[in-house]
Amino acid sequence: MPLPRELLEEMAARNRGAEIEANRDKRLDYVRTGAVCMAWSVFGVGCILWSAHTTDPLYGRVAFIAGQGLGYSMIIFTLLGLY
Repeated sequence: MPLPRELLEEMAARNRGAEIEANRDKRLDYVRTGAVCMAWSVFGVGCILWSAHTTDPLYGRVAFIAGQGLGYSMIIFTLLGLY
């Protein structure tokens, strides 16, 4: 048995508001994820640049590997969190 037209229109009006709110939350999550990915990228590049600046070979190697490892892996984990 089909639902009455008035009930269908009421349900559509109620769900429109939920759709608008869900789209807003989705856009906000995309923006936040982009900002966090940029922050991890800056952190990784900063570690790599510091490794070129330091005079101790051990600290330079550790900073270079940490910059690559943390920068790339945290970007991937952030994107997986968005997914």
